[in-house]
Amino acid sequence: KIMKTYIHLRMYSHPTYNPAKNQHEHSYYVGHEPGGLSPRLGLLAIDPTITTFLQLREHIEETEGDGGRIRKRTLFFQEFLFFMERCSNPYGYGKEDLKNYRIGVLRVGDVAETKNGGDGEAVPNAKDIKLIREDVETEPIFEVVGDVLGTDFVLIPSCQLHPETGRLFDADEEEKK
Repeated sequence: KIMKTYIHLRMYSHPTYNPAKNQHEHSYYVGHEPGGLSPRLGLLAIDPTITTFLQLREHIEETEGDGGRIRKRTLFFQEFLFFMERCSNPYGYGKEDLKNYRIGVLRVGDVAETKNGGDGEAVPNAKDIKLIREDVETEPIFEVVGDVLGTDFVLIPSCQLHPETGRLFDADEEEKK
């Protein structure tokens, strides 16, 4: 029996540094510069008990067109490619690395911080994103992350990861801030 579940997609890049204000901007788009955690931008129906992360990538990137005779990029993925081209490259990755991405999960249901001091909708924090290891992308999503209810899937350009640690947030960098 196939169990379809809807999952939400987001994007993330490190917030753009604004030297005029001596601070990082934290909104998704600041003027023309993207940065931070996006709102929910996409919705996909999957069966997490059998869908692997590699298959999830296929669902994110491609769709059938012309009655199933051709495969084409999804509108969401076209937007994400544009996002990857425009986001900051804080670690100076080469041009060939700027079109790669990783998938992270954000448990929105577990977020403690909420708007209005505890009333209302949960406010996700990018520091709660957990990167999916590349060596488990062939396993079913459910086996890697468990229940996907209340979990958003975040696409992160590879140029946002620390080149030595492979992490999104480096502990040493956090101490300096």
